[in-house]
Amino acid sequence: MGTAMVAFIGRKGSGKTTFLTTLIPILVERGHRVGVVKRVPPHFEIDREGKDSFRLKEAGASVVFLSSARKVALIKDIPAEPRPEEIAVEYLRGVDIVLVEGFKESALPKIEVYREGLGEGPLFHELEVIALVTDSSDLDPPPGVERFSFAEADKVADLIEGKFLPSDGKGGVKVKMVDVGEKPETGRSALAEGKIKMSPATLKKIIAGEVEKGDVLAVAKVAAILGAKKTAELIPLCHPLRIDAIEIEIDHEPDGVRVRARVSSRERTGLEMEALVAVSTALLTIYDGCKGLERGMEIEVRLLEKRGGRSGAWSRGLNEE
Repeated sequence: MGTAMVAFIGRKGSGKTTFLTTLIPILVERGHRVGVVKRVPPHFEIDREGKDSFRLKEAGASVVFLSSARKVALIKDIPAEPRPEEIAVEYLRGVDIVLVEGFKESALPKIEVYREGLGEGPLFHELEVIALVTDSSDLDPPPGVERFSFAEADKVADLIEGKFLPSDGKGGVKVKMVDVGEKPETGRSALAEGKIKMSPATLKKIIAGEVEKGDVLAVAKVAAILGAKKTAELIPLCHPLRIDAIEIEIDHEPDGVRVRARVSSRERTGLEMEALVAVSTALLTIYDGCKGLERGMEIEVRLLEKRGGRSGAWSRGLNEE
């Protein structure tokens, strides 16, 4: 499941930012991680002339990254404005929902914010919206478009949860990321393995390098590393983790190919999912490379061991079949 995104659109001066500053605390209080994308004028600056970071950028640096103990900022020239979906993938990983201010031309679901007295009128006559936030009692939105007042941010939060966020099936949001902020950072590792079973003929072609897509085992090793690094993007409630090391072993056996992945880091939570996703991604990559030869291949994946953390070490037993 990808990150949920909703665009809040409206005429200039309609109160989009003001309404979002009311809505965001409600979503956060309900356990959601919120990201925001705000469209600004093309020549905006977040730095000031005379500051070191400004001088570094003016000197010709393509990218300047500002880092402190509390926050970071990235200053980067771009050839064209990215779509909000691209911004979310590149910079807003690990949030549950991205609220986008502006970008009325995007393909995102839209909620219009309209303040009475703006001469040009509302946008819902021109654009498809799912809801309208307004102080006007005279507006008649299209059928199916819900109307809210500026004081009803909680009901807009209900709408967003109901349409875009995981539900327990009873009208309430039940799932959320576990808070690990108070846990100490400790050395942790996890080892997972998996196997893809195939016919001797398919295995023979892999070993001989005769698969049409090339060296599928080499590609699978790279895919495993990439999969481990992107686990939090694929599994909604996983924490984004800093990975210190990834070790991938791929061996062929008489009836298929076995993959093992060990992932380690100093973190506040375990790396079992990173190891399992690494193995799964590698095996699926092998399947993709060989599906033209055989579609009945079978995949199995399991965790072998985890180390570190409050619960200590756990091991399935490396020789277990």
